[in-house]
Amino acid sequence: MASIQEPCGCLSVLFFNLIVHVFSDIIITKDTPELYDFDFFIRDEWETFPASNRQPLKLPAPYVVIHHTPEISACYELSECLDAMRVIQIQHIFKLKLGDIGYNFCVGSEGGVFEGRGWDHIGAHSGRADNHSIGICMIGDWENTKPPEIQMDALKALLRTGVLTGKVKRDYKLIGHKQTRKTNCPGNALMKELSTWEHFAPERHNFTEPAKMSVNRMGIQHPPYHKYSWLKNNRSPGDGEGLDAIANIRRVLCPVLYCDSPID
Repeated sequence: MASIQEPCGCLSVLFFNLIVHVFSDIIITKDTPELYDFDFFIRDEWETFPASNRQPLKLPAPYVVIHHTPEISACYELSECLDAMRVIQIQHIFKLKLGDIGYNFCVGSEGGVFEGRGWDHIGAHSGRADNHSIGICMIGDWENTKPPEIQMDALKALLRTGVLTGKVKRDYKLIGHKQTRKTNCPGNALMKELSTWEHFAPERHNFTEPAKMSVNRMGIQHPPYHKYSWLKNNRSPGDGEGLDAIANIRRVLCPVLYCDSPID
């Protein structure tokens, strides 16, 4: 009996190894820090306010939507990018009433990737597309010039990690914000570059399912907000503590954007 079982065991091992070799590209890898072979910064490293009103995102996401920040300059130093993340979050919370930074991730021109809402939560960046996508913001205005190579490489690395960990579909569609609504985002130069990528889907996409985040029916509008006077005029019950915190970090924000008057 032993002589019969031994070959069967060997055949089982060989068969398993063959399956792993042939289908290795569809085996989902566990999301571990080792997969992030690029500069990755979790929320704790930049966060000014904790997230609120989070909703789970159905994964893997079939779409990735790319954005830019025409109102915030590209950041080429880590300290500048951390400040930019704080500015974006405060603007999204207190002006756009999104409850948190709207993007799932942001990418800086120094090559860093910054966690926003992360993989597992619905973003607030593209209206009805939010329920079906990961929203990634390429910090900077990319209307006339495309992001530096190090920033584009970081985006590619983030997308690769999303696929490997099962957060993004292997056949995901890569689109720009302008393909979901009327806007120039993510800028013509960046859009032209994205159009050469393998997963880019050139058609306009209509998403019929209403966004679960009711505060963001139209997506991010990218208004000019170089001044922070609106912080004083958008108080609501329960905002006092948050506004006090904004006043405390005003010295951080003012070098990034112009401040027209003290925040009371």
